[in-house]
Amino acid sequence: MARDEVRRDAETRAAEPDGREIRAVEIPVVTVTLLEDRAHVARRGSVTLAGSGSGERVRVERIAPVASDKTLAVTVVEGTGVAVVDARVRRRAVVRLRDPDRGAPADVRAERDMLERERDELHEHVAAMRDERELAVRQAKALERAAALALAELAEDVSWAVEAEAAWGERLDELGREQRKLGGRQIELDRELERLEAVLARLDERIAALDGPAEEERADLEIDLQGPAGAGCVLRVDYVVPGACWRPYHTARLTDGAPGSGRPAQVEMTTEACVWQNTGEDWREVELALSTQRVSLGVEPPRLASDVLRAVKRSEAVVVEAREHDIDTTGLGVGEGGAARATTAELPGIDDAGEVQTWRAAERATIPSDGRPYRVRLSSFRSEAEVVLCAFPELTQSVLLKSTQENRAPGPLLAGPVDLVRASGLCGRTSLRYVAPGERFELGWGPDADLRVSREVEPLDEKARMLSAWSVRRTLVRVKLSNLSAESKRIAVTERLPVSEIEKVRISVDPERVTGRRRPDENGFLRWSVALEPFGHDELELVWELRRHEDVVGV
Repeated sequence: MARDEVRRDAETRAAEPDGREIRAVEIPVVTVTLLEDRAHVARRGSVTLAGSGSGERVRVERIAPVASDKTLAVTVVEGTGVAVVDARVRRRAVVRLRDPDRGAPADVRAERDMLERERDELHEHVAAMRDERELAVRQAKALERAAALALAELAEDVSWAVEAEAAWGERLDELGREQRKLGGRQIELDRELERLEAVLARLDERIAALDGPAEEERADLEIDLQGPAGAGCVLRVDYVVPGACWRPYHTARLTDGAPGSGRPAQVEMTTEACVWQNTGEDWREVELALSTQRVSLGVEPPRLASDVLRAVKRSEAVVVEAREHDIDTTGLGVGEGGAARATTAELPGIDDAGEVQTWRAAERATIPSDGRPYRVRLSSFRSEAEVVLCAFPELTQSVLLKSTQENRAPGPLLAGPVDLVRASGLCGRTSLRYVAPGERFELGWGPDADLRVSREVEPLDEKARMLSAWSVRRTLVRVKLSNLSAESKRIAVTERLPVSEIEKVRISVDPERVTGRRRPDENGFLRWSVALEPFGHDELELVWELRRHEDVVGV
């Protein structure tokens, strides 16, 4: 035990009350299997009995205090003549003095010194900004007093019928400009000070984390062994700990992806596991396995509730309303064709499509128990990609670069965030849903700075035919495209129409008023492929009709 640690209890580490000696042995962590919200830890090490034939008690120090006692298992995997009689976890409270110069590793002290220097420099910068803000406040008050005196003097001259000079207006305008300038500077300084105070708070938290808590829990594993003196064996210790989790994280790199370059685009996809753990024990140079198994999911059936049916008089009017609906499919499929699936910007849980998946890290990993994220490389692959420029004028006025590629990894790509990297560096972040092996999937790489899109919607008319229960409302949609670059570009434009689910509401397009005489598919999407010359522009037009019965209300 380090010199700066104080035991709260009177437990003796050298011997038990019955006089039996306890010898410390090394059984390091060799394998960790991470699940969605917990981890299975496996230790393995050699032990040689040094006592008499009556048995011996050994101790494995500094295991996770949160280890589940019900999952603790100690087995002899090699050797004969040695048996495990009992095993238990003993926990204790330890008080640590906050002295980073005593007992702290060299890398921890170096990191702490760096953080303290950064904090000191930031404090000096904040102090200088506060002085600048105080000076700006005093100058603003002085200008306010000068403006008040000038207006009072001008009022006095007017009361004495003294003709006001033309310079008075210029002086007042100058005072107003200076006041607005100082006011804007005060707002900028306040925002910057607020940001820097948040940075200082984060630095203090990181320094406190390096110092460690003032009080922490420690745990040791005690094992009772039975066997002849000098007998050796290899022990395996298994237990489950909470406070550990992992999530998939992807990085996509697009190379030669400029449309019209004549070279095939390629996407390099790298999958990593982002690992967190705060179990109280460090995992150093361990074999890491990542699993999607959910052992926490129970099999309790849902509770039954009464389903009461009541007779309700049917209304003569049909009330309808428009709603947004995401078209969710199983993916783009294997090979050509298919429809895109919807994606989410939120960080999802582990989605394995109902089939448990397990990965092993290519190299041994070190995961300290500090609750910070660590990346572990799992797999990578390269795939040729189809790169197109696409526009969705209803959603955004930008033209986006989209790539479609195939999952050539040996296993699936799990749902998770994706960092997008191009030749210029990191260009954005998106998310990915479950992609099966061999399945094609899409990635968006952000807007093209040289292309512009504008969309106009104009209601034309609404009229009811004579002696008819139906009324017709027509709408004009006009999309304008512009190319500001010196090279030709082709854009895939997608426009959306409402889709009716009832017979008394019908939606159709006027083929004569649709550019290219396009027709919508079953989901209401119309698509064009537009070629824009250098510094050129084009226009798409669409007229659609909504026919509703007189019984329909709400649209």
